[in-house]
Amino acid sequence: MNKRLYFIALLPPPELSKKITGIKREFASKYHCQHALKILPHITLQAPFMRQEESEVELFLSLQQFFRTTHPFEISLKNYGCFNKKSNRVLFINVQENSLLKAMQNSLITHLKNELKFSEREITSHFHPHVTIAFRDLLNEEFEKAWPVYREKFLEDNFEVLSAFLLRHNFFQWEVIGEFPF
Repeated sequence: MNKRLYFIALLPPPELSKKITGIKREFASKYHCQHALKILPHITLQAPFMRQEESEVELFLSLQQFFRTTHPFEISLKNYGCFNKKSNRVLFINVQENSLLKAMQNSLITHLKNELKFSEREITSHFHPHVTIAFRDLLNEEFEKAWPVYREKFLEDNFEVLSAFLLRHNFFQWEVIGEFPF
């Protein structure tokens, strides 16, 4: 029985995704961190979790059923933020407060617990929606150089969310294996 790593996310449309990838590339080049380039721009709804590969169809069908009742909504991105923990420095694009996004994510968590028997440990407990620009290999000294610059940078964009996505790690990178239209 093979276990695989999955996560559930919202993906910006291709044009905005391309723009965000450009921001990630520029940041990676200037501040010497490449890891974020391995992941598509996204907003995480449920952090990575392990499941038996054999249960992938059940997972897919359950998510399809859940997202069928969701309605499209708008996401606004504005400027940059960070998590500044010694062990985990992250620079990201802020997702503006959004009650529809929070309600959908709360409902998703309830669904995962009730329908797919996710444990409390597996569940994303602190939801802070954002689009990561740099993490994991962002060194402290590079973060200290970058944050004063990005704290002052202006960025504003928005997009309509029409689908959610299931991603699976293929042992090299994350790949989309399911789209769930609203």
